Amino acid sequence: MPPAEAVPPATAASRRAQHVWIASPDASLGLALGDRMAAQGWIVSHANSWFHAFSPPPPTASVQVIDSQWTLEAWPDYRPAPLPTVHWCDAVELPLLLDCRSWPSGDAFVLKPYETCQLADWVESLQAGQAGNLQALKRCGPMLLDLSQGRAICQGRVTPLQGRQLELLRMLVEAQGDLVPRAQIEDQLYRWGEELGSNAIDVHIHALRRKIGPGWIETLRARGYRLCPTGDAPTTL
Repeated sequence: MPPAEAVPPATAASRRAQHVWIASPDASLGLALGDRMAAQGWIVSHANSWFHAFSPPPPTASVQVIDSQWTLEAWPDYRPAPLPTVHWCDAVELPLLLDCRSWPSGDAFVLKPYETCQLADWVESLQAGQAGNLQALKRCGPMLLDLSQGRAICQGRVTPLQGRQLELLRMLVEAQGDLVPRAQIEDQLYRWGEELGSNAIDVHIHALRRKIGPGWIETLRARGYRLCPTGDAPTTL
């Protein structure tokens, strides 16, 4: 008699119920997401009112999806459910939401406008125990950089960025308003395999300024650049 096949131990994710708790004042979107998840075999529960949204979720729920409009309206009395959560919010709500508290790394933040499939994909990902996208959100003052989607979010404006512009803004944001020396930027350009002309850095900075708007990047002559968190930087010093 052949030996029985070994059965791998169940992971924590596979032992959890596939049960999503959806809380949104946008009933049509909540229903559309619920229909999509139900078609994939999920149990779906909806919060049918603002008060219901902040009562304890069903005990078998494993992932929560909540519209940040309700989260912000309830703050500071809102107490997050102890569940991996997909927050969906607009460009104005996202920095306000991040200011509320230190969110778990397992949470995901989806920016409006979005497709229902984006929310569903994050629900599936968090259910599987994967991390959210919080680590991809870098911030200095009102300037928020979403590395996962390649975009800057500032004062309600969303600006797509690619390649050099995205990397340069990442360097400036991570410096948190401190000087980023020209030599550091040159090293990065060399790593990209770029031949440096005498004004290569200035050209890239100029292109980035055109994208994100004036007042954010301050030039310190012959020294380097810094991000100005107040948005009122002079062009040169």
